[in-house]
Amino acid sequence: MGARGPAVTVLAMLLLASGAVAADIPPSAKKLITDYEGSEQQIREEAEAKLRARREKLFQDLQKLQSDLAQKGDLDGAVAVRETLRNLRSDFAARGVNARPDPGNLSAHANAAEGTVLYFRVTGTPSGGAVWGSNPYTTDSNLAKAAVHAGAVRAGETAVVKVTIVAGQPKYAGSTKNGVTTSSWGRYGKSYRVERPQ
Repeated sequence: MGARGPAVTVLAMLLLASGAVAADIPPSAKKLITDYEGSEQQIREEAEAKLRARREKLFQDLQKLQSDLAQKGDLDGAVAVRETLRNLRSDFAARGVNARPDPGNLSAHANAAEGTVLYFRVTGTPSGGAVWGSNPYTTDSNLAKAAVHAGAVRAGETAVVKVTIVAGQPKYAGSTKNGVTTSSWGRYGKSYRVERPQ
């Protein structure tokens, strides 16, 4: 009941401000609205709990299917199921975050505190802007290309990626991964790591 209180207050204020409920309604009418709000919140919480349980069952069933396919020698099927499971987990994890549009690179966030986590919706590309490092990357590295290199998205795939601002490195080693080649660089002020939300 304690967690419900602030939500009820906010909703009541919104109703009053919007004119949906008159400010001088009788206490009995306010109680009806408050009771409704409380039951609505309870229904939402129960529905969310059921959905979480069903998602977890889906993940378990997919893992079992992946294992069964691998044991039967259907490696292509097992890999496809594993990739689908990975994408589903990531998509569900990304639903509750405020994903921003692709910023190009993270230069605008170079002064953010280390450990700052940001979410961006990007379309992976193996070409285009420059990338320095191998996760971590310099903050002026192209995010869409770095995300493919890191395995956070595939080329041409649009998805939400998790970016964590980390300390600058004394040096950045370039490498080739997932069809993307990055460059080496020396000391740089700030870095970022990119991954798929878990």
